[in-house]
Amino acid sequence: MIEGPFGGAAPARAAGLAATDAPFVLFLDADDLLGPDALRWLRDAVRSGSAAICAWQDLSLENEAWVTGPPRRDPRGWGQDDLSAWLTGWYCPPCAVLWSREAVAAAGGWADRQLVNDDGDLMMRALADGMTLHRAQGGVAYYREGTMPGATLSGQRLTAKGVADRLQILDGIEGRLRANGQLARYRTPLAHALKVVEADAKAAPDLVEEARQRRRVLGVKPFRLQAGQIARRGSARIQETLRPAPSRREVPLPAGATRALAVPSISVIIPTYNRPDATVRAIESALAQDPPPHEVLVVDDASTDRTAEAVSSLGHGRLQLLRQDRNQGVAAARNRGLREATGHAIGLLDSDDVWLPGKLAAQGSALATGPRDALTYTGAETIGADGGVQRFEPTTEGDLFQRLLHRNVMHGSGSSCVFTRNVTDTIGGFDTGLPANEDWDFLLRAARFFPVLAVPGAFVRYMDDAVAERRSRNVENDLAARAIMRRRYALDVAALGLRQLVTMEAARTRLGAEGRHAWLGRADVLTALALQPRNLRLYPWLGYMMLPSGLRARARRLDGKTEPRTV
Repeated sequence: MIEGPFGGAAPARAAGLAATDAPFVLFLDADDLLGPDALRWLRDAVRSGSAAICAWQDLSLENEAWVTGPPRRDPRGWGQDDLSAWLTGWYCPPCAVLWSREAVAAAGGWADRQLVNDDGDLMMRALADGMTLHRAQGGVAYYREGTMPGATLSGQRLTAKGVADRLQILDGIEGRLRANGQLARYRTPLAHALKVVEADAKAAPDLVEEARQRRRVLGVKPFRLQAGQIARRGSARIQETLRPAPSRREVPLPAGATRALAVPSISVIIPTYNRPDATVRAIESALAQDPPPHEVLVVDDASTDRTAEAVSSLGHGRLQLLRQDRNQGVAAARNRGLREATGHAIGLLDSDDVWLPGKLAAQGSALATGPRDALTYTGAETIGADGGVQRFEPTTEGDLFQRLLHRNVMHGSGSSCVFTRNVTDTIGGFDTGLPANEDWDFLLRAARFFPVLAVPGAFVRYMDDAVAERRSRNVENDLAARAIMRRRYALDVAALGLRQLVTMEAARTRLGAEGRHAWLGRADVLTALALQPRNLRLYPWLGYMMLPSGLRARARRLDGKTEPRTV
């Protein structure tokens, strides 16, 4: 840890560079993130005297959850080199750039004072001097959008100081290009950058005139700037279709224990609504664990019956009742619990399920001896409406992001998951805007950054008799949530070649219903066949999808299988 004061981000980065002798350096802002394999891909690509970039996505706060989206940057023109692209609004944030020490030094290092776009300044200086910028073949970085734009340097770009800084940066780039005999090549992109600054300089009229004068000196006609902008937008649409997808390497778990610490203190969160008796059973199963949980937080989502009284009557020292002032749903209730929890780890338990003895001990031990931050889940016993019992054992662990993209492989996660606190500090809480599948979305966002540990044993009794109460069983809500998630993870699905599997997962759900949903399911099957016509396991679906709904339901019950195989 190097402590300041340094007087800004650029001097702080320069101090960090001076404190290490590593040949390659990535300047990661404190609020940005790296995918688990991003550094390996970048290190494979970078060379001495150069830099390398990887793909990146935006992270924005929506409905109490940090969710990913496409990069918010201007399109890149077809055939543009890197400097032209940077000058016209295409860029990569620092979290997606691995520098060699030589490249930073050759470009003159970080600015001595705090500048808006100081990372762009360094990159454009390096490119203007002829540095090669390599592309990593995989890996993703995540650039977190600030929730208070004015509090960040990038949020000050429209202020008078921000505009003045941007003009100073462009003046320096123009001087380098002139000295290198490259100005003629970059007159148009420079003029474009000055026009953007001119349009942003409303807070400082004198700077508007300065930007306009500099643009006129370059001698670029306005129609050329307009034509270039139209061409970039058109080529961006083509490249969106043809763009090679970044790969993701599965990150294996360590071959043994990576640490040996005390079992973490675990806060248990139980959301409930109008379930007095079931909630009491859930609480008692949590308090009966050995060792006991750090605390049990019951979040009453504005129940209208005696649920609150039933919980209060237990009178246990580790039990705390949190009451919502209005009914907001299970995601908001869990998020309330996350905000109030004080343990080093979090355990989730639905109010109509129960934990079996030994659950917290097993998962606490896994967290104590496993990776520094992780999710754990266990097996479960599912009790059906007819009293029948189905046993689920966890079989998959490690990097589960790719598998979770097309199917939730962590059965009963709302009651089986225990994870370290840093997971929610990183990804936020449950998405309160999803009409269903908020636990699946939570797992996806977590598995993007953290490993998953499978703890053997059925330690959860999952009560599946209250079908009407489970939002995931509501077909309309389920399909609406899946549509939101398909849009949210479209970049990842395309990058990993999972469109056929995701489409078939939608077909499974839709063919389990009737009417228009069944017809949409048939369309999904045909779409999947068009994507992979040589996948022979898809063809039985043609017969299955044409069966009447009653026969489809019967076929799903045969041998405990839910549908024909697809992979």
